[in-house]
Amino acid sequence: MPMSEVEILAMMRENAALCNLEAEVIVALKAYQYNEQEILQNQLNLIVSCLQRIDEVRKRYDPRSQSKKESS
Repeated sequence: MPMSEVEILAMMRENAALCNLEAEVIVALKAYQYNEQEILQNQLNLIVSCLQRIDEVRKRYDPRSQSKKESS
């Protein structure tokens, strides 16, 4: 069964958010490796933001949450 445009868009947005998360984790690991506490703390905050964005994208495009919104 072919994917709809909305499903493709959701996958693309989630993939972009996961790539951003990966980049932030890599920078955090480097900061940890070099004992850069200020940078590490900043990266941890960015990682939390990335995780929140991923959650928002998944909720926005989750068909189950769409049906809940429509029934409300």
